[in-house]
Amino acid sequence: MRVDPALLREWSKTVAAASDDIDAVDVYTVFGAAATACTGTALVRGLSTHACTEGITVAEYRDSLDILSQAIRSTADELENADYANASGIDPRQYR
Repeated sequence: MRVDPALLREWSKTVAAASDDIDAVDVYTVFGAAATACTGTALVRGLSTHACTEGITVAEYRDSLDILSQAIRSTADELENADYANASGIDPRQYR
């Protein structure tokens, strides 16, 4: 099986873009607007609590995707370096 480091790097970019998209989710504004719409009700406290919880969850997902993206890039680099190291030790005359 042959893994193409260039394809891994493209996948890494896709994962990084997903991380950016998740980071753009403004949970606090969404829950804040809901709490404002429910002013005077028991929902306000719950919505505020959930805003914090969901904000933390979104940040954890973003961080996990950032770590995954970096790991994929590192793997691509390692594979490429291994290919170069292996290729430098091959005598092309042995394949004639």
